[in-house]
Amino acid sequence: MKTTKTDEFPRYCDYSCKYSAFSDPCAVGACRREVGVWCSKANRLHNKHARCLFRPAGEEDDNNRTISD
Repeated sequence: MKTTKTDEFPRYCDYSCKYSAFSDPCAVGACRREVGVWCSKANRLHNKHARCLFRPAGEEDDNNRTISD
C-alpha cells in the first residue's frame, strides 16, 4: 500500500488543490461543479469544502477544533 504525505493536501476539498479538476459537464451536469470537485488522486467526485479524502480524520483545524467525518 502506498503512503501519501498529507502535508501536500489542503484540509478541505476545493479547487486550490493541485489534484482538483472540473468534471465533464455532460457526465454530471454543468451545475455539479458548484458542489463537487473531481479529485484526480482519488479518481472520483468529492463534496466541495468537505474534509480532504487524504487528510486523516481527527486532526485539528486552525482554530483547534477537531475535524471529523
